[in-house]
Amino acid sequence: MLAVALGGAFGSVLRYGLTRLTVLWSGLPHWGTWCANGSGCLAIGLFTGYLLSGGVVSARQDLFVRAGCLGGLTTFSALALESVLLFESQRWGLAALHLGSHLLFGLGGVWVGLAIGRGWGG
Repeated sequence: MLAVALGGAFGSVLRYGLTRLTVLWSGLPHWGTWCANGSGCLAIGLFTGYLLSGGVVSARQDLFVRAGCLGGLTTFSALALESVLLFESQRWGLAALHLGSHLLFGLGGVWVGLAIGRGWGG
């Protein structure tokens, strides 16, 4: 738990820093999300590729990096990794269901949450 918490703190601060930098650079906060998702996906691919090729880290280090740092930076990297692994194992239907359901439930959740939250405002 401590490894995940420390990694999560690091990843969250990194995400905030990326957003601040991209706002200064572009004036648009949306680029921060794009940078966080892209860099998180690259990082989880590199790290997992290293592990799949025989690289060794402790369980605590794995938790620190993947669940902590990358989870704090972006959970999109986990979705992308899971989806690619499903595609690689030729589980096409499950991969499509996985991606589609995340998109639908995510967008639907935001839509419903916004509607409810706006009602609370008076």
